[in-house]
Amino acid sequence: MGGSVDLWDGWRLVLPNECMAERNDDGSWSAWDASHTIDVHIITVTGTETGLPIDAAAMLGVASNTAGAGWTGLAEELSEPDAEGPAYRFAISAAASNTLMSCWVAYRQPEGRAWADSVCRGIEHEPPTAKRRLFRRA
Repeated sequence: MGGSVDLWDGWRLVLPNECMAERNDDGSWSAWDASHTIDVHIITVTGTETGLPIDAAAMLGVASNTAGAGWTGLAEELSEPDAEGPAYRFAISAAASNTLMSCWVAYRQPEGRAWADSVCRGIEHEPPTAKRRLFRRA
């Protein structure tokens, strides 16, 4: 699988190259190639307890440092060394009205950051189209 991937709840991302991908038993989604792994979790709510939508800034809950088509978010690179050496995680939290996507891109080499940046630039959110009711006039 490569190119544009429609996830769910209006989220889409672009894989920079061909990857293996699957929906996991816990409802998340993963993709990987020989050098990178992507893990995606999406949380969607119906709104506040009064029924009003929760805007993207409130869904994000922290100051934004990035944005894309239909979303605002936070992206940061973390380094977590393990027994094999440095392990990098580019963590992206992308928020739109009533929904939040957590996307982690993992890689071993610092050059993987460019691939992760490409994934971040390829994230889009378009609210799902509301079903239209058809009314017949009597």
